Amino acid sequence: MPVKLFAPGPDARRTGRTRGAKDRFAAAFLKDFLEHWEQHGKDAIRILFYEHPDRYVAIAASIVPKELLIEEGGPLTELSEEDLTAFVEHVRQERAKIVDVPLIEDKVTNGRAN
Repeated sequence: MPVKLFAPGPDARRTGRTRGAKDRFAAAFLKDFLEHWEQHGKDAIRILFYEHPDRYVAIAASIVPKELLIEEGGPLTELSEEDLTAFVEHVRQERAKIVDVPLIEDKVTNGRAN
């Protein structure tokens, strides 16, 4: 009879977390987090703004949609492709004036960053 060097492992059918445990944990965590946020959220944002303005801006930018959805019947649907391109360029130029950063086109020459 062969000698067994290792003890048998656990039954594969009984491993892992119980069904629904992850969902229950996530629901409880979100409930607790929301309760805490309702009490301290505004203060946390205020502290972040003063102590880490770079992170504050990064978080704000991450919330803003990266694409503009133009819905049928909205004011932008009547514009031609050329008008939309001109509008986007105008917004970029105005943004650059406000935040005092060079335009993307100014940073890149021949596909390489300056």
